[in-house]
Amino acid sequence: MTATNTSIPARIVEAIRIVRDVAIVPHHGDKDATREWLRNVTGLASYIETPADEDMMSFLGRVLSNNYSFDPIYRLWIAVMTADRPLTAGEAALVAQRLRPATEQYGIDPLAVIEVMEAIAGLAKLIREQ
Repeated sequence: MTATNTSIPARIVEAIRIVRDVAIVPHHGDKDATREWLRNVTGLASYIETPADEDMMSFLGRVLSNNYSFDPIYRLWIAVMTADRPLTAGEAALVAQRLRPATEQYGIDPLAVIEVMEAIAGLAKLIREQ
C-alpha cells in the first residue's frame, strides 16, 4: 500500500466525524457553538470543493478564526436563520455593505458570501426538520 492509499481511510474517518458534528445544529443564539458548527461545515466542504470554491473556503476559514471578522458573518447567520425567506435585494445590498471590509482584503464578493451563508442556513434548517 502506498502512502497515498493509507491517507484515504483517515480522510474518510475524518469526513464521517465532521458529518456527525454537522448533524447537530446549534441554536443560532450560541455564537461559539455556531462558529464551531460553521467550521465543521466548511471542513466538510473542503472534501468536495472545486478550485473556484477554494477562495471562499479560505475566506470563511480565516473569518471563523477571527472575532472581529466573524461578527458581521454571525449577524448575517442570525438573519438568515431567523428569516423564513431569502434576503431581498435591498437587504442583501445592506448586508454586503457591512461585509465589504471583511471580504475586500480577500478579494471575495460579499454577495457571494451571502449566497453561501443562505445555502448553509438552508442545510441547517433541513437538518433541524429531520
